[in-house]
Amino acid sequence: MKKNILTIIFAVTYIFTLSASDIPFFKSLFMGDEEYVRQEILKCKDVESVELKLGYHDEEDKNYYILIYLKDNRFVSFGEVQLDCFLSDNSIHDVRIKLIQINDLVFEQQSFKPCSLGETGFVYYDWTSFGEIRFLEQLSPDINAGNILEIIENIDDVYNFIKNLPEKPECISTMRTEFDGFYEKSFELPEEFNNGIPVSIINRKTDVATGKWYEKGYKFYKKSVERAIEEATFKYAYKDYRTDY
Repeated sequence: MKKNILTIIFAVTYIFTLSASDIPFFKSLFMGDEEYVRQEILKCKDVESVELKLGYHDEEDKNYYILIYLKDNRFVSFGEVQLDCFLSDNSIHDVRIKLIQINDLVFEQQSFKPCSLGETGFVYYDWTSFGEIRFLEQLSPDINAGNILEIIENIDDVYNFIKNLPEKPECISTMRTEFDGFYEKSFELPEEFNNGIPVSIINRKTDVATGKWYEKGYKFYKKSVERAIEEATFKYAYKDYRTDY
């Protein structure tokens, strides 16, 4: 009898644990994660259709591209979406969902990070990627854009914000500049990376290996979809607007 009670307690605890995730357990069980996410997005205002495309994945993790078509020829797409956390508040969770395209614009970020180089120095390096949605509310607190559904519901506000970002420069330096400094140092962007556009966000991080802190800096840009397609930087989650405008 005691064994049966323990089994029941374990089963109830397990179900509640599953239900605590972004995708309710029973809905996921009967319709599958992909269909659940599709149906939740279709509930948003003005959404006409949704496409899910499987991106990078392995045995444990699956990342998706989500393409959303709205009334009045509006469009938004996301990348690196793990379906079990697509509703997560990106300011709290360690989620790196990317906003790829919104209408005729692409949202990009340039990141700067110090890389350890011995005991007394380090190298700054930079890389460019699609903008992470976790930064949107930091960049503009007036925008309600904490997760995918909020961005869809407020697509016009998000679009107007990105429209006012600086145009991505034609040439962005990827030099790795060596200079004197210390790992535990406030962010200071080397002159070689100065393109006239300021760093918008600086976040402090802790190095897992050493326990020391460092700061990462981010710049944000807009780029036309037409230019993105011509540069062949990415194609899987674009809607080609060249025939629509």
